[in-house]
Amino acid sequence: MSLRTEGHPFLPKEDSEEQFITEHYWGYAVQRDGRTAEYRVDHAPWRVWKAGKPKLEGDMTQLYGEELAVLLRDKPSSAFLAEGSGVKVFRSRKLDGAGAERRSYGV
Repeated sequence: MSLRTEGHPFLPKEDSEEQFITEHYWGYAVQRDGRTAEYRVDHAPWRVWKAGKPKLEGDMTQLYGEELAVLLRDKPSSAFLAEGSGVKVFRSRKLDGAGAERRSYGV
């Protein structure tokens, strides 16, 4: 994976694709028992750079499976680089079924 940054870093605009991708505060992971764990994540907003000449090379089928590899073969609809930051991950809880409602965490 490679790209060239363009311009200066900026905070993504409200409701932009960059904000949608970088500003996630809930994570989900499948556990060994097949259930899903939900956890809250906290971090400062990430600045991003526009990207030119994005390139993704390699065997995406081996990494991600054929269904996703097909999508990764096309030219990307967008590309950017996110600055990142320190992240605080809170204790997870297991969800009970697909329709489980989120409960608030004491922080």
